[in-house]
Amino acid sequence: MSILIVGAGPAGLEAASAILKSHQSSPDPANQPPLPSITIIERGSSAGSNILSHWPNVSLFSPWRLNVSSSSLSLLPPAVAQKINSQPSACPTGAEYCDLYISPLSQILSSHPSVTISYNTTLVSLSRSQALKKSMLGRADSNFVALVETTTTAPRSVENSNSDSNSNSDSGVGGGAGVGGGFGAGAGAGVVVTVSESILQDFTHVIDCSGAHHPTPTFFGRGGIPAVGERSLVGDAHHLCNDIADDLTDDYFDEDTKDNCYAVFGSGYSAATTVRNLLGRKNTLRVYWLMRRVPTEDSPLYPVIENDILPSRADLCSSSNELGFGEEEDERCKVLANACCSKVTRVGGADAEFITLTLEELIPELEQEGFVPDEIRVHKIYNNVGLKPDQSTTEELQVHYCYASQGPMKLAASLGAGGGDCLAQVSAGIDVLKSPEPNFFILGIKSYGRNSAYLLKLGFDQAKEVAAFITGVEVTMEETMVSNNWIDS
Repeated sequence: MSILIVGAGPAGLEAASAILKSHQSSPDPANQPPLPSITIIERGSSAGSNILSHWPNVSLFSPWRLNVSSSSLSLLPPAVAQKINSQPSACPTGAEYCDLYISPLSQILSSHPSVTISYNTTLVSLSRSQALKKSMLGRADSNFVALVETTTTAPRSVENSNSDSNSNSDSGVGGGAGVGGGFGAGAGAGVVVTVSESILQDFTHVIDCSGAHHPTPTFFGRGGIPAVGERSLVGDAHHLCNDIADDLTDDYFDEDTKDNCYAVFGSGYSAATTVRNLLGRKNTLRVYWLMRRVPTEDSPLYPVIENDILPSRADLCSSSNELGFGEEEDERCKVLANACCSKVTRVGGADAEFITLTLEELIPELEQEGFVPDEIRVHKIYNNVGLKPDQSTTEELQVHYCYASQGPMKLAASLGAGGGDCLAQVSAGIDVLKSPEPNFFILGIKSYGRNSAYLLKLGFDQAKEVAAFITGVEVTMEETMVSNNWIDS
């Protein structure tokens, strides 16, 4: 049995950990099958790269006790596990979470003789080695095959600075091998970046934990299409950020030497967090908070849950509601409800300092407090209108996606239209996690598609259920301690 796990984030690492635990927990150790071979591929340079790239300095709502599993925690060095256990109610930042939990866990797993983790490796396409997408019979008898891209960097030498930096890859990693070609590109005067392609094959199972960061962001124009000129900002980090604003002081930002104006799109928790963090900077002159919704005093933007066990969320909801309609309204923040952006214009060309946003009412003549101005001018845009998964890698598989949420159909149907409070969610069970494609699973935040009601603990529960199905050994919550006796003492 050979298993490919896509993504070395919380869900991917938990899937590997859970498979190892399930195998160890066999009721008949003398006759248990061989330990599966596990290959984890990660597009980033380290485990948890999505977290470190998108929100390293943003605190989670959920405390440590909801962000770790007992099985994976038992793998960590005792001093690390003790430090995590000593602060069960603390909410770590993304960087703290990776530094104290994800990174050590990935190092422990990679030391296992049956686990291989390959970084800087991106899944391009996945299929069956002996079956086309339209083939209906015998799919489970054909193993999975994958095309991947691997990125390497090397110092530019005098010899290769005057030559073609193309490279060739003649082998794959993990479950199988193949032949691939490569192409190079310079990244700065002293570095050569080489991207090589290779084929991985002979995987009996695939677990997709690649997350929900699509290469093309979700757009903030009318109906979700790009506003005129919006696509020109993609990749322009100076003017557009698709992540949450960092929760840092002004001293951290070298460029914050002047008063800045920002536009924030979205009405979810991410947008609220961005607005709060921007208002926490002394050099913020104005924040325009644009949203499609129309909150009122009787129907606030965020319902505040009584005795919420996530105090950080309760505080954010209360303070965000106050911005628009409370007595403690911050004059630097202008909430623009029922707002839609129709055009994005750089003032001064490609090197513009300002961005002009042409606005209009989403629903004309809607009765509401305030009005939507025709135009605003800002230094930077924070686009927090939501994530979406990348489905292109599974185009050659028989995967049924929900047409609304873009998550797996059976799970999307079990969640309903909104998904509700993330704390009320439970894993839906292995029958719901199964795909029409035999032995292919989507776990973690990608399994929720555009639905935001996801919590890390849900991914951990999903991983345990899939591990039990693959190995045939169900592990109870009381049996989640994993032996790490493969580690050299």
